[in-house]
Amino acid sequence: MHSRKFGARIGSRKKIVGLIVAVFGVVALPFASPAVAAPTASRATFWVTYRIATPHFLLPDQIQSYHEFSTSRLETSVLQTLGNDPLIQAQSVWLANSSLMQLTNSQYRRLMREISPTSEVASVIPANRPGRLLSFTYGLKRIKIPEMRGRYLGIDGRGVTIGVIDTGGDARHPDIAGRVRAYKDFIDPRITVARDDHGHGTHVAGTAAGTSVSGTSIGVAPGAELVLAKAFDRSGNSKDSDLLAAMQWMIDPDGDPATNDAPKVINSSWNVDGDISLLDPTTEPFCVAVANLRQLGIASVVAAGNDGPRANTIKIPSACPGAITVAATDSRDQVTSFSSRGPVKWKTVTLDKPTVSAPGDGVNSAEPGGGYRTRSGTSMASPHVAGLVALMYQRQPMASVDEIETAIAGSTLDISGTGFDHQTGWGLIDSFKTIDQF
Repeated sequence: MHSRKFGARIGSRKKIVGLIVAVFGVVALPFASPAVAAPTASRATFWVTYRIATPHFLLPDQIQSYHEFSTSRLETSVLQTLGNDPLIQAQSVWLANSSLMQLTNSQYRRLMREISPTSEVASVIPANRPGRLLSFTYGLKRIKIPEMRGRYLGIDGRGVTIGVIDTGGDARHPDIAGRVRAYKDFIDPRITVARDDHGHGTHVAGTAAGTSVSGTSIGVAPGAELVLAKAFDRSGNSKDSDLLAAMQWMIDPDGDPATNDAPKVINSSWNVDGDISLLDPTTEPFCVAVANLRQLGIASVVAAGNDGPRANTIKIPSACPGAITVAATDSRDQVTSFSSRGPVKWKTVTLDKPTVSAPGDGVNSAEPGGGYRTRSGTSMASPHVAGLVALMYQRQPMASVDEIETAIAGSTLDISGTGFDHQTGWGLIDSFKTIDQF
């Protein structure tokens, strides 16, 4: 039994308006009798948003006039309901089907009481919320996620599932909430609610698929969904049987072979101890599992480990032939001292590893409880690659794992010598170049 450890450390406007009036008429909203606000009452600014659906028979050049007319009609009705208070100072924004209004507390409460699924007023929301520019973790910057998103709008991993075998995950964390499709606890099978009593798994899941609730984008594929397996306890310990069982469970999380709910990529930020010089990868259980996952069209992205800088320190399962093995770099695009190095010398074959590199030093990501934490390790590097794989599968759902790996390796930034090396593999992943060429 091996010991285990993490890799972490318009047409004519008049015509169309006439058409709208003829077809729909001007209908006042069904509000109660007017109430005039006291001129001295304090006010706050709100967005009053209306339910306006574009009729299917309108031509593209008629849509603006329709929304302008509809917004103006509904705004007038609301103002009449509020007694045509001159201090409201309403401003129409037809593009948002909304009006900006300065309301007293009583006026605000009045409108809120009128909102229902059938009301033409859809919402009353505080305005003047400060806008802010979205920032990115240094890891996302180094792999060119901002540039990729700027060119390829909508490529965010949507429709793709990422599997994470780790310490579980905080499914209520704002950056991953609502996107955990399945969870299984191999430490305590009686627990069915996703949890993480260590923090490692939540951090990894955040880097792979976290959003930007805090104002900082932390995840490579924020549109992706997650399947989480808790195979490590609160101390970061596990055993072979749980890890292999978790890998097998990932193939069919809901237990129904008729449904296609397997993730397209599984992130494994851990390794198991053992002298690989005495082993054959064709019969080593983890390597056989990785190979079979690849045959099933599931990519295994694995942290290289934190036993560098000595050579030949990559362990199972990152040492397995079918694994996409990830080394760690820092904010200067230099390989970290702790990142395990290749080659991988099995009893029967020597393999060139790692495959590629990604940021793994001082990576900020999600922490259980809704917060954030900086961690270092190849554990933090590999989910950058897992997220990139999800982006690629969104772009080409029928791609093979071989095609995915070849495209990633062929579009890296060479940061250590020329060509492949045993410190950084083919180089630092470049999401912009990968998606651009894939």
